Amino acid sequence: MGQHRDSERSIKNTMGNRELLVVKKNKKGYGVYAGRMYKKGEVICVMHGKKKTPHTLHYHGASFREAQINPLQIGPKTYLELRAPYRYFNHSCQPNAGVQDSSKLFALKPIKKGEEVTFDYSTTIDESFFCKCGSKRCRGVIADFFALPLKLQKFYIRQKAVPAFIEKKYKVRYGK
Repeated sequence: MGQHRDSERSIKNTMGNRELLVVKKNKKGYGVYAGRMYKKGEVICVMHGKKKTPHTLHYHGASFREAQINPLQIGPKTYLELRAPYRYFNHSCQPNAGVQDSSKLFALKPIKKGEEVTFDYSTTIDESFFCKCGSKRCRGVIADFFALPLKLQKFYIRQKAVPAFIEKKYKVRYGK
């Protein structure tokens, strides 16, 4: 097996020797699964990619999936162009992880070994698209943070599970 293929199957955590596994499931496609248990609040990994603006994201009219990128919005007009293995973190309307400090993924609750690691894309984007996460509380749409119910916005803000640019917008909007 080549070195590139190995990097798509296993992520060495920058905080030590912990592993996350990229696994392909029949219906769902690729996802990232915990290679060990994570405690609530524990850093899972720091996602890396090239900083881009909306105009410099390289997908040239193809869908993000076809271009094999998954941009992570880290500022009002700044994205990280995530590639393998980081692009395989899926969305869930009931996530077990959150993004803080732009690209640090941490556990919102305990994550069991073998469990898929997901975060709510609505905490990092200013766009909307259909959701097919399949969770019991699926909203049907992944939308701008401020389209989320206020109670859920407050939860993510309290947990520090949003990038700084979203937190600033929240404070401006609600004066908190």
